[in-house]
Amino acid sequence: MRNPLISAIAHPWLRAVVFARARIDPEFKLENIPDEYFFKTCEYAERYNKPLQIDYNPLWETGNHMYKGIRKYVEIILEYSDCKIFYGSDAHRADEIGRNLKYVNELLEKYKIDSSRIWIPKVEQ
Repeated sequence: MRNPLISAIAHPWLRAVVFARARIDPEFKLENIPDEYFFKTCEYAERYNKPLQIDYNPLWETGNHMYKGIRKYVEIILEYSDCKIFYGSDAHRADEIGRNLKYVNELLEKYKIDSSRIWIPKVEQ
């Protein structure tokens, strides 16, 4: 987060979960990460002015999905920090466009997040 060439942090914790599933425990999920690490992520995001990407889908909280526990992390970002956030459809295919936006928008409304928390990248011309 200290790198000045990095503007924002996309998919926070995704690589850690993928690494843990591949090398430590194939059943590892986001919920296995202690809350203190999520709070620390928010602390560093605020300190270094790095927006964090949020994404959410209630289906991820079911079964053995590697994102199980993501709602807790998103709620920590929204409720207990002032860091900037960004979000989008995170589509990797055309049929995924806009898929999770309604769930993220519901959380933003629940936590009364206003536009001042939404990071809008500066476009250099």
